Amino acid sequence: MPFDPQFYRLYYGDAAHIHDDAELFRHYIDHARVRHPNAGSLIGALEAEHGRLPGAFDAAGYIARYPDLRVAFAHDWQGREHFLVHGRREGRTPPAGTARRDLGAERISLVLEGFDGSGKSTLAAAVAAALGGRVVRPFGGSLGAMLLWLARTGQADRADQLAQEAVIKGIAEAPADAPLVFDRHWVTACRLLPDAHHAAWQVRPDTVICWADLPTTQARLRIRGDAEGAAAVPEAEITAFRTFALENGLPLLDTSHLSPEEAAARLIALLAQEGVANA
Repeated sequence: MPFDPQFYRLYYGDAAHIHDDAELFRHYIDHARVRHPNAGSLIGALEAEHGRLPGAFDAAGYIARYPDLRVAFAHDWQGREHFLVHGRREGRTPPAGTARRDLGAERISLVLEGFDGSGKSTLAAAVAAALGGRVVRPFGGSLGAMLLWLARTGQADRADQLAQEAVIKGIAEAPADAPLVFDRHWVTACRLLPDAHHAAWQVRPDTVICWADLPTTQARLRIRGDAEGAAAVPEAEITAFRTFALENGLPLLDTSHLSPEEAAARLIALLAQEGVANA
């Protein structure tokens, strides 16, 4: 590995006084079993020990975010080292948008979004079966409630990071050759997070908004056994999904008066018309 004198002097304090590069290199050779010749070697070893950095980690942005790091560090590798050894454990977060370029949009055949009761989950299963693929629900279980709580309590950076990680994890756990149908993705993130975070979600897979009117949504939630949720559905939220689709030029599938079979057939026809997911 190439030897970096600047890195070696800065990282290893006992070598800081050695100003001659040739003598410094001899010092490294004498300690090579236990020392790193450059920052890349150090970060690689730390990732092996502590887990990989988030994709496209913005080290300069990470340092700039925290006053104590701005005072202490002047080099990007120091930000990477700090996050791996201390930052992740301390709950520090990378800048919004870090890792977003690694979200794997090219692996996703289709995203279905919509309010609960719009039929999106049933349709995701139908489309995945038609494609011979898999449904991914990145925000399922308790994570969805956690993201909502974080966003409502002013912790949007943390919510954004968890959302990114959930999408990446869903893709990583799926078979490499399986078409993936996501039940929620970027629309959910953009509707949850402040505008400052939206630019990071600009690489967007093909998406369809599933929609149902308020009475149909409430009836479906009651059938699920969620009478309390049905009674509390805000009509403004139902309307907001339709508006979002129109404003963003997304296909909208109204499932209000369709059976699951009819809705699935309508969706597959819509996908063929739109040229989505190779339908």
